[in-house]
Amino acid sequence: MNTRYLLTIHENDIQQGKNSGFFDYHTSQLRFIVVIQLCKIFDNSSNQKRNVHKLFNRLINEKLDIMFNEKLKENQESDSAISSIDQMIKKVHILKDELENHSELIKKIVIGRNKIYAHTDPEFTRGEYSWAQLDILVDFSNRIYNEIYGGINNTNTLFKLNPGYSVAEILLKLRNSAST
Repeated sequence: MNTRYLLTIHENDIQQGKNSGFFDYHTSQLRFIVVIQLCKIFDNSSNQKRNVHKLFNRLINEKLDIMFNEKLKENQESDSAISSIDQMIKKVHILKDELENHSELIKKIVIGRNKIYAHTDPEFTRGEYSWAQLDILVDFSNRIYNEIYGGINNTNTLFKLNPGYSVAEILLKLRNSAST
Protein backbone atom coordinates (compact mmCIF):
# COMPACT_ATOMS: atom_id res chain seq x y z
CA MET A 1 0.00 0.00 0.00
CA ASN A 2 2.65 2.53 1.00
CA THR A 3 4.92 1.62 -1.91
CA ARG A 4 2.07 1.99 -4.39
CA TYR A 5 1.17 5.37 -2.88
CA LEU A 6 4.77 6.61 -3.14
CA LEU A 7 5.04 5.36 -6.73
CA THR A 8 1.83 7.21 -7.62
CA ILE A 9 3.19 10.44 -6.14
CA HIS A 10 6.49 9.94 -7.98
CA GLU A 11 4.73 9.29 -11.30
CA ASN A 12 2.51 12.37 -10.80
CA ASP A 13 5.57 14.51 -10.08
CA ILE A 14 7.24 13.28 -13.28
CA GLN A 15 4.09 13.99 -15.35
CA GLN A 16 3.94 17.53 -13.90
CA GLY A 17 7.59 18.12 -14.76
CA LYS A 18 8.71 18.21 -11.13
CA ASN A 19 12.11 16.83 -10.27
CA SER A 20 11.85 14.73 -7.15
CA GLY A 21 15.31 13.45 -6.33
CA PHE A 22 14.07 11.99 -3.06
CA PHE A 23 11.35 9.92 -4.72
CA ASP A 24 13.71 8.85 -7.50
CA TYR A 25 16.15 7.57 -4.92
CA HIS A 26 13.50 6.13 -2.61
CA THR A 27 11.68 4.20 -5.34
CA SER A 28 14.98 2.76 -6.57
CA GLN A 29 15.73 1.64 -3.00
CA LEU A 30 12.28 0.08 -2.68
CA ARG A 31 12.85 -1.77 -5.95
CA PHE A 32 16.24 -2.97 -4.70
CA ILE A 33 14.69 -4.31 -1.46
CA VAL A 34 11.81 -6.05 -3.25
CA VAL A 35 14.06 -7.67 -5.88
CA ILE A 36 16.59 -8.92 -3.31
CA GLN A 37 13.90 -10.34 -1.03
CA LEU A 38 12.00 -12.01 -3.87
CA CYS A 39 15.23 -13.62 -5.05
CA LYS A 40 15.82 -15.00 -1.55
CA ILE A 41 12.38 -16.58 -1.69
CA PHE A 42 12.22 -17.79 -5.29
CA ASP A 43 15.78 -18.28 -6.59
CA ASN A 44 16.56 -21.99 -6.77
CA SER A 45 20.34 -21.66 -6.68
CA SER A 46 22.62 -23.54 -4.32
CA ASN A 47 23.62 -20.17 -2.83
CA GLN A 48 20.22 -19.82 -1.19
CA LYS A 49 20.06 -21.72 2.08
CA ARG A 50 16.31 -21.36 2.28
CA ASN A 51 13.76 -20.85 -0.47
CA VAL A 52 10.36 -22.14 -1.48
CA HIS A 53 11.86 -24.89 -3.65
CA LYS A 54 13.71 -26.37 -0.68
CA LEU A 55 10.68 -25.94 1.57
CA PHE A 56 8.42 -27.72 -0.91
CA ASN A 57 10.90 -30.57 -1.35
CA ARG A 58 11.22 -31.05 2.40
CA LEU A 59 7.45 -31.03 2.91
CA ILE A 60 6.95 -33.61 0.16
CA ASN A 61 9.93 -35.89 0.72
CA GLU A 62 10.97 -35.86 4.37
CA LYS A 63 9.38 -37.79 7.18
CA LEU A 64 7.63 -35.39 9.52
CA ASP A 65 8.47 -35.32 13.21
CA ILE A 66 6.07 -36.23 16.02
CA MET A 67 5.23 -32.62 16.92
CA PHE A 68 4.30 -31.83 13.33
CA ASN A 69 2.08 -34.90 13.09
CA GLU A 70 0.41 -33.92 16.38
CA LYS A 71 -0.26 -30.45 14.97
CA LEU A 72 -1.93 -31.97 11.91
CA LYS A 73 -4.04 -34.16 14.18
CA GLU A 74 -5.13 -31.08 16.19
CA ASN A 75 -6.10 -29.39 12.94
CA GLN A 76 -8.67 -32.09 12.13
CA GLU A 77 -11.16 -30.09 14.19
CA SER A 78 -10.80 -27.12 11.82
CA ASP A 79 -12.29 -26.69 8.36
CA SER A 80 -9.59 -24.27 7.18
CA ALA A 81 -6.35 -25.77 8.54
CA ILE A 82 -4.16 -28.44 6.97
CA SER A 83 -5.09 -31.62 8.80
CA SER A 84 -3.26 -34.39 6.96
CA ILE A 85 0.01 -35.05 5.19
CA ASP A 86 -1.87 -35.85 1.98
CA GLN A 87 -3.70 -32.52 2.14
CA MET A 88 -0.42 -30.67 2.69
CA ILE A 89 1.32 -32.47 -0.17
CA LYS A 90 -1.60 -31.71 -2.49
CA LYS A 91 -1.40 -28.03 -1.53
CA VAL A 92 2.37 -28.01 -2.11
CA HIS A 93 1.96 -29.56 -5.57
CA ILE A 94 -0.59 -26.89 -6.52
CA LEU A 95 1.81 -24.17 -5.34
CA LYS A 96 4.72 -25.82 -7.20
CA ASP A 97 2.67 -25.76 -10.41
CA GLU A 98 1.92 -22.08 -9.91
CA LEU A 99 5.60 -21.46 -9.14
CA GLU A 100 6.46 -23.02 -12.49
CA ASN A 101 3.98 -20.65 -14.15
CA HIS A 102 6.01 -17.74 -12.71
CA SER A 103 9.39 -19.19 -13.73
CA GLU A 104 10.06 -16.72 -16.58
CA LEU A 105 9.37 -13.72 -14.35
CA ILE A 106 11.50 -15.21 -11.57
CA LYS A 107 14.37 -15.69 -14.06
CA LYS A 108 14.11 -12.02 -15.10
CA ILE A 109 14.24 -10.88 -11.49
CA VAL A 110 17.20 -13.13 -10.66
CA ILE A 111 19.07 -11.82 -13.71
CA GLY A 112 18.21 -8.28 -12.62
CA ARG A 113 19.51 -8.94 -9.14
CA ASN A 114 22.71 -10.46 -10.47
CA LYS A 115 23.37 -7.78 -13.09
CA ILE A 116 22.15 -4.64 -11.31
CA TYR A 117 22.35 -5.13 -7.58
CA ALA A 118 24.93 -7.85 -6.98
CA HIS A 119 27.23 -6.93 -9.90
CA THR A 120 27.04 -3.82 -12.02
CA ASP A 121 26.55 -4.56 -15.69
CA PRO A 122 26.54 -1.36 -17.77
CA GLU A 123 24.77 -3.13 -20.65
CA PHE A 124 21.74 -4.16 -18.59
CA THR A 125 18.67 -1.92 -18.35
CA ARG A 126 16.39 -1.82 -15.34
CA GLY A 127 13.20 -2.08 -17.40
CA GLU A 128 13.21 -5.87 -17.65
CA TYR A 129 10.28 -6.16 -15.19
CA SER A 130 7.67 -3.78 -13.90
CA TRP A 131 6.38 -2.95 -10.45
CA ALA A 132 3.17 -4.77 -11.37
CA GLN A 133 5.20 -7.93 -12.10
CA LEU A 134 7.07 -7.60 -8.80
CA ASP A 135 3.72 -7.21 -7.09
CA ILE A 136 2.54 -10.51 -8.60
CA LEU A 137 5.42 -12.33 -6.91
CA VAL A 138 4.92 -10.45 -3.63
CA ASP A 139 1.27 -11.58 -3.64
CA PHE A 140 2.31 -15.13 -4.54
CA SER A 141 4.86 -15.28 -1.70
CA ASN A 142 2.15 -14.03 0.67
CA ARG A 143 -0.15 -16.78 -0.56
CA ILE A 144 2.54 -19.47 -0.12
CA TYR A 145 3.16 -18.28 3.43
CA ASN A 146 -0.53 -18.29 4.31
CA GLU A 147 -1.32 -21.60 2.63
CA ILE A 148 1.62 -23.47 4.20
CA TYR A 149 2.41 -21.76 7.52
CA GLY A 150 -1.11 -20.41 7.90
CA GLY A 151 -2.61 -23.74 6.90
CA ILE A 152 -0.52 -25.62 9.46
CA ASN A 153 -1.11 -23.09 12.24
CA ASN A 154 -4.67 -22.16 11.26
CA THR A 155 -3.87 -18.47 10.86
CA ASN A 156 -3.71 -15.84 8.11
CA THR A 157 -1.36 -12.87 7.78
CA LEU A 158 -2.25 -9.79 5.72
CA PHE A 159 1.10 -8.48 4.51
CA LYS A 160 -0.31 -5.57 2.54
CA LEU A 161 -1.81 -3.80 5.54
CA ASN A 162 0.21 -1.46 7.75
CA PRO A 163 -2.14 -0.65 10.63
CA GLY A 164 -1.29 2.63 12.33
CA TYR A 165 1.23 3.56 9.63
CA SER A 166 0.41 5.39 6.46
CA VAL A 167 2.81 7.26 4.20
CA ALA A 168 -0.13 9.30 2.91
CA GLU A 169 -0.85 10.58 6.45
CA ILE A 170 2.81 11.37 7.09
CA LEU A 171 3.15 13.32 3.84
CA LEU A 172 -0.10 15.19 4.52
CA LYS A 173 1.17 16.21 7.98
CA LEU A 174 4.48 17.34 6.47
CA ARG A 175 2.67 19.31 3.77
CA ASN A 176 0.41 20.95 6.36
CA SER A 177 3.30 21.81 8.70
CA ALA A 178 5.27 23.32 5.81
CA SER A 179 2.37 25.60 4.86
CA THR A 180 1.96 27.03 8.38
